[in-house]
Amino acid sequence: MNLGHLSLGAGLVVLALSTFAGIGAGADADPHATAVKACTTANGHQPASLVTAIDDGRGGSLVWLTDGEANLWFCSADAAGKIYAYVVMTGDLLQTLGNGVAMHLAKRNNF
Repeated sequence: MNLGHLSLGAGLVVLALSTFAGIGAGADADPHATAVKACTTANGHQPASLVTAIDDGRGGSLVWLTDGEANLWFCSADAAGKIYAYVVMTGDLLQTLGNGVAMHLAKRNNF
């Protein structure tokens, strides 16, 4: 019986399994983590708490936060942590039958 082939085969199996485990671990990482960190640390009204973060469709994140006074904040940041928009939401966001967020941002930014 040649044990050299057995140890070589076992080594290849371990290598293959560790490679697949690394791929799986990378896929489980939070794609919004850098944007969430940038947005929560940029908020001057601490403590900032994450409500949710979603994909913006362009590789970045739309992050919703609350501050220590229960104000709702919107933050748009990319995967590198660069912030493009950071505004506090005021008033009734559903006032215009679902277009409240868009109207609020448009009024706030003079569009």
